[in-house]
Amino acid sequence: MKNTFKVLFYVKRNAVKKTGKAPIIARITVDQAISQFNTQLEIDRRYELTRRRIEEFIKYKYSVSDMPLKDINVLFVENFLLFNENVHGCNHNTAMKFVQRLRTVVNFAKNDMLFVDPFGNFKVKFERTDREYLTMEEIMAIYPLPAA
Repeated sequence: MKNTFKVLFYVKRNAVKKTGKAPIIARITVDQAISQFNTQLEIDRRYELTRRRIEEFIKYKYSVSDMPLKDINVLFVENFLLFNENVHGCNHNTAMKFVQRLRTVVNFAKNDMLFVDPFGNFKVKFERTDREYLTMEEIMAIYPLPAA
């Protein structure tokens, strides 16, 4: 008989707290016996979109649904940046924000699991932009709309 061991971490989306953070749950499966527990860790919801983009990128570029953390390197990071710019049409700063969030998660994991920094000499660089302001006509057009 084949023995199995699986560890899964997932975000409990239906239990978002007032702070906007959701708890991270761990599920351990040993030979089809399941045990779940709260890790006492929380994640900001904005990382959810980053997680989905990473999953989509891995499927798009590597044709797999998951990959080991040790396989993330500078080339992976650069390709992820280009994927967000070219496939999703993000401007440079938006794509770089996805990379910045990936770096945050990798740095957290690096302390426990990685020996080499996958970002190497990769620098997160944002471009300076001049923001346009709404005209009075645009403000008056949206003023009567209900707030979300």
